Amino acid sequence: MHPESRRDPTESTLVGIRGATDSGEAQWDEEGQKRQRFSGGPPAGGLAAPGCIADAGPDAWGQRVIRHRLTGRVDRNMDASDLGMLTYLLESGSDRIETGQPLSPEMDIALMHGTSIGGARPKVLLSDGGRQLIAKLSSRTDPYPVVKAEAAAMALAARVGLDVAKTQVTRALGHDVLLVERFDRTGVIGQRRMMVSALTMLGLDSMQFRYAAYHDLADVIRARFTDPDATLRELFARIVCNICVGNTDHHARNHAAFWNGEHLSLTPAYDLCPQVRSGGTANQGMAISPDGFRRSQLAGTVHAPPTT
Repeated sequence: MHPESRRDPTESTLVGIRGATDSGEAQWDEEGQKRQRFSGGPPAGGLAAPGCIADAGPDAWGQRVIRHRLTGRVDRNMDASDLGMLTYLLESGSDRIETGQPLSPEMDIALMHGTSIGGARPKVLLSDGGRQLIAKLSSRTDPYPVVKAEAAAMALAARVGLDVAKTQVTRALGHDVLLVERFDRTGVIGQRRMMVSALTMLGLDSMQFRYAAYHDLADVIRARFTDPDATLRELFARIVCNICVGNTDHHARNHAAFWNGEHLSLTPAYDLCPQVRSGGTANQGMAISPDGFRRSQLAGTVHAPPTT
């Protein structure tokens, strides 16, 4: 096991949530809960930035749009580290798109042609009456109908009783588009519900994805969530669902929780997208058991060793 993964996950829950600098000394409050006391300084745990700040930044697709806009280039040789996190945060185009401002010619080019650059799925933020939506676009290079596959997986998850984001498939310019209703918005225009990813809850950053594990997340849920028993049942059901639909990309940024300043509560499931297998076996995006088991096998979810 990686040394950094041995941190007490119930303590690392507070990393990146309570303090803007992610730094502080652990102490016990009157209720016997371990808290983080702000003391200034760099982020704890060797993180490059507080987890909550990293969560607020653009994803891989958004970073590519920003790099194209600032450099005029868009190719496979470009890397996310070409620009700093502060630049990505300040240059994020989401607010301009949401408020109806026209796209610059550079961003329009990136939107129309960026889909062929591997990995990231292009997204657009939309407003439809009182609904705030994320539109996930298809690509000419998709090896299978990715948009429809994700819609089918989300519908199946909802049908078996999981709490999932509302979705629908539509057509635009001859292409499939998946509309996902945003659950991080309230009825007040411009107001958002605070959220943190499982990566932040576990005190990890984007370079430590492989150390995220469901058993550590379960410890955080027991210690910090409003309804741990129901949340653990929902989380287990999502693990099983991901295996059944072939979604091996459900990493720690694809799990999230609402944060009200004191407690956490699981958000609806999202990004349930079946993946193409390249061999006879596949692995899940997060380890299922303390021994590192992550095979995409239902037997492993039943026989995984219990946490202590």
